[in-house]
Amino acid sequence: ASLYNFPSGDGTGQKVGIIELGGGYILSDITTFLSSLGITTTPNIIDVSVDGAVNSPDTTGASFEVALDIEIIVAIVPNAEIRVYFGQNSSLGFYNAISQAITDNCNVISISWGAPEKYWTLPDMTKYNDLFSLATQNNITIFAASGDGGSSDGDFGLNVDFPSSSPLV
Repeated sequence: ASLYNFPSGDGTGQKVGIIELGGGYILSDITTFLSSLGITTTPNIIDVSVDGAVNSPDTTGASFEVALDIEIIVAIVPNAEIRVYFGQNSSLGFYNAISQAITDNCNVISISWGAPEKYWTLPDMTKYNDLFSLATQNNITIFAASGDGGSSDGDFGLNVDFPSSSPLV
């Protein structure tokens, strides 16, 4: 957190939304990780089911990503309310999970999902940007991962990842 000049504080009074589109986590894994860092606070993690998706831990990469997302955020702001939005792994499920986090007035929304822009339609990117604009109007900050695989974003050629390429994210 200090390397990136995050504001000081432990997250008290903050509500952080994490968007997840598959997988899940086991709370004891999170607390074991925090304990290894010397953090003894019991995290305030709330699972939010969107369109029937639920916390479903397994041995896939999705579950590793879910645990990583939660562990990093809780380690930085251990006293924040962490709301994990489990949505369906589809364009509509992704949209609905973000929309629910905005409706729930999260101060910050973290998204580690995305895809090269070339796989998004212009109408879909416009729809998402309208949603991100609503977040901005409500003083909600959205962070999104910029993709995997460097400048290729895991595909052929040079690519940028959406939603991180949105000027509102």
